[in-house]
Amino acid sequence: MDRILHTGTVVEAHSGKFLILGASLAEKDGKASVFYRAVGYPRGFAGAESLGWLSPEDIMGICAEGYEDEEARSYYERADAMLERLAGLSSEEAKESVDSQTEAWNAAFWKQDKTEES
Repeated sequence: MDRILHTGTVVEAHSGKFLILGASLAEKDGKASVFYRAVGYPRGFAGAESLGWLSPEDIMGICAEGYEDEEARSYYERADAMLERLAGLSSEEAKESVDSQTEAWNAAFWKQDKTEES
């Protein structure tokens, strides 16, 4: 997968269909990789034991895309760009990059928030 799947996307894996709840970075073979938090479809969340992880390699196909509006498009464009920058980095390098980008996003958010209050 060359992009992050949207929340709400239903995918086909070897062991059935799953609903994507979100994406997270984790280490795989010493490199930063995307993993998806998912629940079985159509049942959905039925307690903590129903939660699982999928790697992009587990996903055989997309059954239905998750809902997308302008806010989601903007978020996933930034997330996909970050994923592209992280490709091939070690887990430690990726963490440093994500931490600095998160700090920049938070600073911009809080600056905007305080400007609106003035």
